[in-house]
Amino acid sequence: FCRILLQKQLSNNLLEKFVANSKNTAYNNTKRVPVRKDAVFMIHNEYIQQVTKEIIEYCHPNKIILFSWKHNVKDELSSFKLIVIADHSEGLSHDLYLNIDCEIPFDLVVYSPTQWEELSHTQNSLAERAIQKGVVLYG
Repeated sequence: FCRILLQKQLSNNLLEKFVANSKNTAYNNTKRVPVRKDAVFMIHNEYIQQVTKEIIEYCHPNKIILFSWKHNVKDELSSFKLIVIADHSEGLSHDLYLNIDCEIPFDLVVYSPTQWEELSHTQNSLAERAIQKGVVLYG
């Protein structure tokens, strides 16, 4: 029962954060930028929600950003990439890969809050592109 309640709460939390961040924009603490139209559907994807939930349970990150996703020829999600910003980031990527199972491939890029702050202001960095194109799923 608690797991179902947590799952519903997470789904509602993701949706609320997305809607609160505005109707066609991704939100980061500093910028609002247009989001790809399919991003709305991606936040509801079961694989993305599952991995996001497991990351939250495992390490309680500051933020999780959906950065990219790919579809196969049947227009099904075939892979995705998340950015995780967490206080204890050293070795976290390795731990998350070992502890999170997903039926489709996913990539994680882990930053400490200090790294994120620095790189988010660095021109052409992955962090800057994530701010421009990504969707905040948590935090």
